[in-house]
Amino acid sequence: MEERILLLVLILACAVLEDLYAYRISNVLIITGLVSGLGRQILLYGYIGVKEGIFGMLLPAALLFPVFCLRGIGAGDIKLLGVVGSYLSYHASFSILAVSVLIGGIYALIQIIKGKRREKLHMSVPIMLSTLLWLEGLI
Repeated sequence: MEERILLLVLILACAVLEDLYAYRISNVLIITGLVSGLGRQILLYGYIGVKEGIFGMLLPAALLFPVFCLRGIGAGDIKLLGVVGSYLSYHASFSILAVSVLIGGIYALIQIIKGKRREKLHMSVPIMLSTLLWLEGLI
C-alpha cells in the first residue's frame, strides 16, 4: 500500500471512531479528506486526476441521494464515500459503494434475525472494510 493511501486509511479510521462514539462524522475530517484526496490526484495525475477525483467524489452523492431522502443513510456516510472517491477514482468509488451496501445489508439482516434491530447502522464501518478490501485487490 503506497504511503499516500495511508492518510486515507487514517481518515477512515477516525471517521469510524467518530461515528461509533458520537453518531456523526465531522465536516472538518471530511474536508481534510476531500482536499488531501484531490491534492493527491493532482500531484499524481494532473488534469485527468482532477476529473477522476471529482467524479469519484460526486458519484456516491448522486447514487445515494434518493436513499438519503428516505433517511436510509446519513449525509456523513455519503460524504465519507466521497472522500474515498476523491482519493481513488469513480471506478473504485462505485465498487466500494456496492460492497459497502452489501456488507451493511448483511449486518442489518443479522441484527434483525437476532431481534436486535437498531435504529442507526454505522455505515462508516462497512465503508472502511470495503475500502480496505479494494486497496488489497480483493474486490
